[in-house]
Amino acid sequence: MLAHLSIQNYALIEHLDLDLRPGLTALTGETGSGKSIILGALGLVLGERAESGILRNPELKCFVEAIFHLSDAHIPFFEKHDLDYEPHSYLRREITPNGKSRAFINDTPVNLSVLKELGEALIDIHSQQEQQLLTDRSFRFAVLDAYAGNQVLLVKYQAVFNSWKSKQLELKELTEKEASSKLDEDYFQFQFQELESARLDETDQTTLEGQLKALEHADQIQAKLAETEHALDNLEQSIPSLIKQLAQKLKAQTEWHSMSGILANRLDSTAIELQDILNECESAREEIVGDPERQESIALQLDELYRLQQKHRVQTVGELKELKEELSSKLEGLSSMEDQIHTLESEIKLLEKELNSIGDELSDKRSKSSKKLEGELSLKLQKMSLPHASIRFEVIPSAELHLEGKDKIRLLFKANKGGEEKDIAKVASGGERSRVMLALKATLASKYLIPTLILDEIDAGVSGEVALKMAEIMKEMSGSVQLI
Repeated sequence: MLAHLSIQNYALIEHLDLDLRPGLTALTGETGSGKSIILGALGLVLGERAESGILRNPELKCFVEAIFHLSDAHIPFFEKHDLDYEPHSYLRREITPNGKSRAFINDTPVNLSVLKELGEALIDIHSQQEQQLLTDRSFRFAVLDAYAGNQVLLVKYQAVFNSWKSKQLELKELTEKEASSKLDEDYFQFQFQELESARLDETDQTTLEGQLKALEHADQIQAKLAETEHALDNLEQSIPSLIKQLAQKLKAQTEWHSMSGILANRLDSTAIELQDILNECESAREEIVGDPERQESIALQLDELYRLQQKHRVQTVGELKELKEELSSKLEGLSSMEDQIHTLESEIKLLEKELNSIGDELSDKRSKSSKKLEGELSLKLQKMSLPHASIRFEVIPSAELHLEGKDKIRLLFKANKGGEEKDIAKVASGGERSRVMLALKATLASKYLIPTLILDEIDAGVSGEVALKMAEIMKEMSGSVQLI
């Protein structure tokens, strides 16, 4: 509950300290006496935005501080925002002459959104404009769900609903991405197939280029190899044989000239090497055979490689292989995208099934609770000189799921006996709306977790005996909440 309110340098107020107690407090005064100014200052400390020109003395700061007696039910808020919890907590707001604002909870600076979050959990302010909420769909759901005790079930439903909507958005984006990618799939597949056909893993470009040059110059190569063979082996005695004879002669004098032995060994090695060259020339010449078909095949394979390298602006077969792997990954990604879409569609169906199940439970509880709520409201309206008034919450199945469930709720009202029930926005006068709103607040007072309720001109449009009966109801309400 709100225990104390302190205001300095706000509008007409130089300094004000106001102590408040549990139960009913009436703040009265003529028009212009400052009641709304106090309410405006309280709004500041509850997180409302500051309007320009609120400083009484433009050279001094404005301070508004409120002290609340809290219950353990508010501890989770303090833990959530890493704030020190105190059973007697201080909320403070400062507005500087240059228009800057600071907010504090128990002397710890906080963002305005944090102050507002706590303020909404501590005080419910009903203003005359709030009567327009009777025409607001969210307010109708809030009233009926509060009375039916649907808070936990509704939180569960909305968590599933948000997940369902998120999955739908994800599916939409993925489907659009897939549709866009599908346009490229045929092109990717063509490029991949083109590289696959080039047999890049089996291709050594350098080897192919060497083989092609050899085939192109086969006759010339054979002639030179034959000429070399002839030079080495076409004398009366072959050069390797002659060198071996020379080596034998030198070896004969090794005993008395060691250098001759060394030279003989070198000649032996030379003879062996020349003989090996002779043999290799003969083998190479036999292998080099003109093969026009093979030459054409290699030329075509190399032309295809050169074309692919030029097309993809790369220099090597290795780079073409990398490109092929990239294309393969893209094609696999498209296949994976299809799997993701199927998975999302299945998840959405399961979430939708769960939503319908929870939504049915909400609808059932709303329908059952609405009858009892309507009875209580009618009794309270009778006490406020509307003996034949009736109010009805019409719970209608909705064509689609929404954040509050799968219902639409109409608030129907009639003030006189024999009258026709119509939407309250079309038939209720200002005074009747005041009484309906008070009846709602009174009926829900014990069900709200908010400890303080402020009614600002709840008696607008009524007077006399009706106002007295409204006062009696407010006194009754103050047994459940702190009522100002």
